[in-house]
Amino acid sequence: MMRVNLIGGVPATGKSFLMKKIKKELKINYFFEKNILRGYSDKNKKNYIFGIYNNDLFDGTDKLSMAVQPKAIEFIKENNFKSIFIEGDRLFRKSFINNIKNLVDLNIYILNVNEEELKNRHIKRKDEQTKSWLNAKKTTINNIKSNYSVHVLNNEKASDVIKNINYIIENKNANLKKPTQVSLF
Repeated sequence: MMRVNLIGGVPATGKSFLMKKIKKELKINYFFEKNILRGYSDKNKKNYIFGIYNNDLFDGTDKLSMAVQPKAIEFIKENNFKSIFIEGDRLFRKSFINNIKNLVDLNIYILNVNEEELKNRHIKRKDEQTKSWLNAKKTTINNIKSNYSVHVLNNEKASDVIKNINYIIENKNANLKKPTQVSLF
């Protein structure tokens, strides 16, 4: 069955960094563009990544149109693939999940970083997001965590990134959490 791997987390949890590593590990280097949906595939067009990764601070689906969701759903319905990897705000939404959950083997991953490390990453990145904007992102993550089975992955150290890449690619279920009301705050 075709698999979609949806990776989310609050800003600065390392979503784009992790995706760049997956892209390299699976040799997903061939650019594709289908209408407003852009991303990469491997040589055989079996593994895909949605989003643009060119070593900017804000890569991934952040570089896609806010209106990309219907095109991503259309792509999933019309193409034969092994895996698609997606991270970021544009598609890490309940509406997207609800539209694809019965079409594919859907795996939702939430990256988790402790508050001190998160604060340090925001400082290092020179982020300028407001507290209310950051809280809105936490609420989105919480809503998904509360409504779907998710894999919660610690992503604080370099060794965590390597473990997470292997975990996601090998499609393990050890960290699968059923829907819960636990808050990220």
